[in-house]
Amino acid sequence: MRSLYIAQKLFSLWGTYDVAREDGTIAYTIKGSPSLTRKLTIYDGNGQPVGLVHQAFLSLLPCFEIIRNGEKLGTIQQKLTLLRPKLVMNYMGWQADGNVWGWDYEVRDDAGGLVGTIQTELWHLSDHFSIHYEREEDALPLLMLVLAIDALQDSASQG
Repeated sequence: MRSLYIAQKLFSLWGTYDVAREDGTIAYTIKGSPSLTRKLTIYDGNGQPVGLVHQAFLSLLPCFEIIRNGEKLGTIQQKLTLLRPKLVMNYMGWQADGNVWGWDYEVRDDAGGLVGTIQTELWHLSDHFSIHYEREEDALPLLMLVLAIDALQDSASQG
């Protein structure tokens, strides 16, 4: 199983993350940018933009669109329920099982097959996550899913 490790930089104004592979090489860099809504751009190891996670402007509840190389892959949205927030995914036919808001969950495809697992790494001063997956083509979409859920959590905690 392959892994990516996400480490948010502690004193980053707009949100900057380095994403490393198991061997420590930087696979992706994520940079937030100032705008009316939250916007995160994903760059590959060569510094080329490969993805975007941004907040939909006209939405009552937080909703993030996920775009890879100019193509919209889907949305992740918070939905109100009586007991706790619920995550609504319309993203590549995937479902997240487990405690999404607590950051330990599995992502499954529409046939129920395991795409990857996502876990919080505790005991850090900033956000740290690990993503474990089998297929290399799932790495970037899983990373963008993590970023969208993290952005949803940040939006929910701010208001």
